[in-house]
Amino acid sequence: MAEAVRQQLENQLDELEDLRRRGLFSLDEIRHIVKRRKAFEYALRRRQPQKVDFLRYIQYELSLEELRKKRKKARNLTRTNNASEFAIVRRLHFTFHRALLKFKGDVRLWNQYFDFCEQSGAAKVTSKAFGTALQYHPNEAGIWVKAAKWEFEHNANIKAARILMQRGLRINPKSADLWREYLRLELLFLEKVVLRREILGLSTAAEDVAERTEEEQRESEKVAQAQEREANSINRSTNDDDDSDVDDVYNIGSDDEAAFDPTQKQAVVVPALEAEKDAAPLLGDRFLKGDIPLLILRAAQEEFASDVATQLTFLPVVRLFRGTKHIRDEIYKSLPDSEQAAEAIARRPVEDIAADSVMMDENDYAAALQQSIHLFEQACKTASMHERFCTFLLEQLQATPSSNTAQAALLVTALLAACDRAVTAGLATPGIYKAWCEASVALGRGSVADALARAEQGARATKSVEAWTYCLRLHVLAGESDVDAFGKLVEASLASCTHLDVAPLHTVWLDFLTVHGSAKQITKAFNAAVEALHGPRSEPFCVRYVLWANISGGVVKAREAYTRLLDKLGLSFLSLYRTCLDLEMAQPAVDQTVVRRLYERALASHGQHSTELWLACMQTERSWRCFDRLSALHWRAVKQLADPAEFIERASHMQ
Repeated sequence: MAEAVRQQLENQLDELEDLRRRGLFSLDEIRHIVKRRKAFEYALRRRQPQKVDFLRYIQYELSLEELRKKRKKARNLTRTNNASEFAIVRRLHFTFHRALLKFKGDVRLWNQYFDFCEQSGAAKVTSKAFGTALQYHPNEAGIWVKAAKWEFEHNANIKAARILMQRGLRINPKSADLWREYLRLELLFLEKVVLRREILGLSTAAEDVAERTEEEQRESEKVAQAQEREANSINRSTNDDDDSDVDDVYNIGSDDEAAFDPTQKQAVVVPALEAEKDAAPLLGDRFLKGDIPLLILRAAQEEFASDVATQLTFLPVVRLFRGTKHIRDEIYKSLPDSEQAAEAIARRPVEDIAADSVMMDENDYAAALQQSIHLFEQACKTASMHERFCTFLLEQLQATPSSNTAQAALLVTALLAACDRAVTAGLATPGIYKAWCEASVALGRGSVADALARAEQGARATKSVEAWTYCLRLHVLAGESDVDAFGKLVEASLASCTHLDVAPLHTVWLDFLTVHGSAKQITKAFNAAVEALHGPRSEPFCVRYVLWANISGGVVKAREAYTRLLDKLGLSFLSLYRTCLDLEMAQPAVDQTVVRRLYERALASHGQHSTELWLACMQTERSWRCFDRLSALHWRAVKQLADPAEFIERASHMQ
């Protein structure tokens, strides 16, 4: 081990001498660098090196490289052909390789290496890193997407990006993320080609295609292909040399190319890729009409034939691009029969006009809205569908400008009618009752008392926390100030919602008492809420109790409150500790003993997972200039945290 470490240090002599000679580091600094690197090398060469050892070494070298660049800029040094210019970057690559050789399964470490490669501008190394990572993690969709994005955006290599996405889908055919990103890739490429043709004055209009005869279309395709080969620089990196580079870096050989057989169902194939080796796929009319994204969409629909939610996730991607109406038609046409599909189809007129129109015309939008309302009315046969309809109308009402009174009146009228039908049919849900009340108040139909009566009727009928919460809040908005009357309503709501999460009801009750109740009533309500709610549900009430005690009685009452919560009730929420610490640190004369005791209790409960807590403790000691405690805290944090990598990185920036 000692000989290997000595050899590593001796290999750095030229670099260190160059740094000293150029005045970037002093002799003492060089000695310190050698000492730190020696310690790191010994740590990496022990019998069982930890990932944190590699991360510390990498972070140190990154900081050192940043310092070297700043000093070089300050001294106006421009020469780059010297021994120290790229030595630290090469060492970082080498250290990453050693770490990844030891921790091949750490996806987060691979992503850190990808980011470093991109920042350092090492294009070939980045591609090679992606290829190696994909061999170890073929089921990680994020790496496939990141690699394809790199090839498309940085290397302008659409062929390599396509091959990567297709290989990823062949291995992970059920990955919705891969299908979405592959569709986005082809739509992006199509948009670039169309924009390039517009700049060059070439025809891209679909109407021109429809008017041509078959002979003219064949001639047009030949001309377009010739023009694209010459003019489209997007494909400039897909020549024979680059193809061989792609094969070498990503290990794509003849076996992989044979796997893309159009007769195989699992292969997602762009037809012209098999016919043209110059990577000019469908550069005629079929390409410009968007046939490639359509093929990808149809293949994805076969994989997710019964999954409506996944199929609908393709819509936001498609709507980002112009001229994709036929692709949207394909998505809606293939949706299986379900309430979610019916809602999507009913929403389509409004969403399509918002996506297709740069400047939306009010008349066109009103017509689309009427069409959506008609489609919803036809589909409303269940309680869930009625609630989806009311939710849609409420969303549109909230998005309507205050100046457009006609549209607001139309929406409110439709909302009231929908709610009336649901209540009459016995299909009303808490959400429908809420929409019913809001529509009544918005249109001015009936008094506030009618809205309160409807809200209470809905709450008692559905026995849901949501309905009771809305009913209580509506009473507060109506100006209720009688503590006894409101308290009886709260008791009725709690009795109606047994065995449910009644935290929202306690929240409304405390909000009301904060304005209209006495200190005794508020304390009683806090105690009732904390005792009634068990586990994490009582956490926000504990924090709020301490804050209220501090406001109403100062730090003495706050200490009594959090001492009772921590000691007597045994509650140890992280947010509660943070609130107590913030209150103590905000005092004019900070009691360091109390603060340290709180930190120790918090670290005992949450020190294994909370990086922020360790950093806050170190920052507090630093503000008190107790530097002798920092090293001990750092050592404890590294030992106690389950994953200390983030802590080490952030702690190094604090120094």
